[in-house]
Amino acid sequence: MVRKIPAVAALLVVVLSIAVADKYALPPGLLMIILLGSLLPAILFYLRKAFCPAGFFALLCIGAFAAFNHTSQVKTFPSGHVVYCVDNDRKYQVFGRVDDWPETKDNRTNLCIKVDSLRLDNFTRNSSGRILANIRGETTRFQYGDQISFEAELHSVKGGMNPSGFNYRRYLNLRGTFGVAYLSLRDSIWIKPDASRLVSRTIESLRSGILSIFNKTLDPEAAALESGFLIGETRNISPKIYRFFRDSGTLHLLAVSGSNVALVVLFFSFLFRTTLLRRSLRTFLLILIIFIFSNLAHNQPSVVRAALMAALLLLGQFLQRRIEFNNIIACAALLILLINPGALFDIGFQLSFVTAWGLIVFLPRLSDLWGKWINRRWIKYLVWPPLVCLVAQLVSMPLSAFYFHRLPLISFVANMVIVPLVTICTIGGVFLLAAAFLLPPAGFLAGAVLNQIISLTSSSLQLFGSFESIPTGNFPISGWTLLIYYAFILLLAAALTSRRGRMALILYLPVVVIVFLLTGIGTQKKLERFTIFSVSGGFIMAHQCEHPQIVFSRLPFRGYDYSEKVILPFMYNTGLKSADLVALSVGYQTIREISTLLGQGAAKKIYLPATARNTFLDICSAGGIAYDTLVLVFTDSLSFINDTLNNSSLIENNILVYDMGVSRLILLGEERGISRAAEFLEGGHEITLVKPMFSEADLRFITDAKCPGLKHLIFNKMSKEALLLHGELESKFGDSLYLIETSKVGAVEMLYENGRLRIAD
Repeated sequence: MVRKIPAVAALLVVVLSIAVADKYALPPGLLMIILLGSLLPAILFYLRKAFCPAGFFALLCIGAFAAFNHTSQVKTFPSGHVVYCVDNDRKYQVFGRVDDWPETKDNRTNLCIKVDSLRLDNFTRNSSGRILANIRGETTRFQYGDQISFEAELHSVKGGMNPSGFNYRRYLNLRGTFGVAYLSLRDSIWIKPDASRLVSRTIESLRSGILSIFNKTLDPEAAALESGFLIGETRNISPKIYRFFRDSGTLHLLAVSGSNVALVVLFFSFLFRTTLLRRSLRTFLLILIIFIFSNLAHNQPSVVRAALMAALLLLGQFLQRRIEFNNIIACAALLILLINPGALFDIGFQLSFVTAWGLIVFLPRLSDLWGKWINRRWIKYLVWPPLVCLVAQLVSMPLSAFYFHRLPLISFVANMVIVPLVTICTIGGVFLLAAAFLLPPAGFLAGAVLNQIISLTSSSLQLFGSFESIPTGNFPISGWTLLIYYAFILLLAAALTSRRGRMALILYLPVVVIVFLLTGIGTQKKLERFTIFSVSGGFIMAHQCEHPQIVFSRLPFRGYDYSEKVILPFMYNTGLKSADLVALSVGYQTIREISTLLGQGAAKKIYLPATARNTFLDICSAGGIAYDTLVLVFTDSLSFINDTLNNSSLIENNILVYDMGVSRLILLGEERGISRAAEFLEGGHEITLVKPMFSEADLRFITDAKCPGLKHLIFNKMSKEALLLHGELESKFGDSLYLIETSKVGAVEMLYENGRLRIAD
C-alpha cells in the first residue's frame, strides 16, 4: 500500500511530526541530530537496493526536517523579529509586503504584512516576522503583493481559545504573525506594487495589460469583477460588492483556485495541439504558463496548491506514469508543508485539501454509477457543475462548523447558483483576452456579451448578499464528532460502487448511535463559566450563568471597539443574546463599550459608578442610542449588595466578589493595592484573584499576609519590581498557587462545578 501511494505515507509522517513538534516544543538541536542521523542510512540502504529500510529512514528524515522547520519558524526568533517590538509604547515606521488575501469586515480591513524592516528614531534595521494591520474602515485599495509602509505602535496578538474552539492568537502565531497595528484610512499608508525584481516587473506588465483590456472592453464594475474572477485582482471592486461576496458566503470565488488553473491549462493545451511542437516542449511551456499564471494571481495559497497539482499531473503524463490523484494531491500538500509547516494549522489550507480530496473520492464513483446518464452530450454541462458544488459543500461544511460553530445555509444555496455563473464568466474572460489580442474589434463584441453575463452574476450575488448569512444557530461539534463524520463520508463513497462498502456503512451507523448514547460524544455538560479576556492593562470577564454578566476593568483607550472584536463574537458563539454589564472602573473606553453594547441590544442592566453617569448619557445621546433609566442601575457609591446581579455576588469599593461556597472569585477594578480586598481573602475559601496588574506591594502583601486559600492569581501583566519577588511567592505557596498572565496565554476560562472553581482543560 505504501509503495502504491508513497506521497500519502510521507504526508502522514510530516503532519504527525509537525503536530508533535508544536505540542511538545522539541529542541531544534535534537531534531537536527535526527535529521542528519537518518539521512545517511537512507542513502546507504537505497544504494544497496534495500528499499524498505531506506524508505523508513527517508520518512524519518522528512519528518525531522518538517518538525525542525516548524520549530525554527514558530518557536524560536532571531534578534530583529517583530515579537521583540510589541507592547513597548513606541511608534515604528513599518516597511513590508501584503502577504495574504486582504480581509474586509464590517467597518474594518485586515492586512497580513510580512515585515522587511522597522524604523525607530531615524534608525532603520532589518526585521522579520509578520504583523496584522487592522485598518478601521472598509477598503479594497490594498492588494496581495503590494509593498506597504506606515507608522504605528505594535501590539501583541490578543485572544485565546474562544467558545467555538478557535484560538485566534494561536492561529496567527502559527502563521508567523506576532504583532498587530491599528490604523485608520486617514493614516498615511504608502503603497507600491511589487516590481523590485525582473520576474516581478514582467508579471506586473502582463497583469497591467490584462487589466487594460478588461477596462477597455467591459463596464467599470464588470471589469473589476472579471479581474477578480480570473487573476484575483480585487483592488477596484467596490466595498459594497465585496461585502455581498462575504455575506453570501462566496468570497472564496475571488481567490483564484483549481478551476482557474484547469481552465488555463485546457485553453493552452488546445492551442498547442494545433502546432507542430514536440510533446516535451508542450509540457515545458504548459508548466511555465502555470508558473506565470500563479504569479499573476499573487501566489495565493489556493492557486499554489492547484498549480502544484497541475504541474505534477503534466509531468506524470509526460513520463507516461499511471496517474494516482491521491499521490498528486498529497505531493502538493507535502511540498507546501515542508516549506511552510504552519500551513497545517491554517483553516484555508485544511478546507482546500479536504475539499480537493472529497472531489477525488466522490466524483469518479459518481461517474461510474451514473455516467451513462449524466455524461450524455449537453446533460453533463448542466449536471456536473452543481454536483461538484454539492460534493464540495458536503465535505467542507462540517469542518467550518467545527471551527466556527455555524452552518451557513445561505452560502450553501448561493454557491450552487453563483459558482456556475462565475465559471462561465471566467471562461468568457479567457476568450475575451484571446479575441482582443488576435482581433481587437472581436474583443469589443465579446465584451458586450460578457457584460451581460457578469451583470446577471452581480444581480444574483446582490440577491443572496442582501440576506444575512443564516446559520442554524450555535452548532458546536467536537473533534471526535468530526472524525466520525469523515469516516461516514469515506464509507458513503465506498458504498456507491462497492457491496462491501454498503455493508460496512449499514453496520457503521448503529455502532455510531450506540457510541453516542454511551459516551455522550457531541454533548457538553452546561457548567457555570467565567471567561477572562486579555486587555492591555485591564481585563474583560464574561460570566455565563442563569443571569449572565460582562465585567469591564481599566480598558485603555484604543482606536477600535472591544465590543466588536471580543464581546459580541463571544456572545454570538455562546448563544448569549444579552447580559448585565458591570463597570468596575471609570474610563471613556469602558463607557463607550457599554454604550455600544446597549445600542446593539446586548445589555440587560447596567451597573456604573455614579461618576460615570453623565459621561455615559452624553455618549448615548451623541450616538443616538436609546436608553431606559428603569433598566440602568446607578449608585452614589459603588458599595452595595444587589440580588439582581447575582444571588451570591457583591460590589464594594470597585471590587466584585463571587462567593460560591468552597471557592471565591475576587475581581479588583482599580489599580490599587490588594490590601483593599483583605477582608475577602480571609476565611476558608479557595481564592481566585483577578487584577489588571500586580505590583511589588501586591506580592509583598500576599507573602506577608495570611492567605492560605489563595489558589489562582490572574493578571494581564506583572511589574518588573514584582517579578523580583516571584521566588519568595514560590517558596511560600509552592505548586499550590498558579500565576496566569493573560497577555501570554490569551483568554482564561474557569469552570464552576460542585462548589469549586477550576481552570478549564
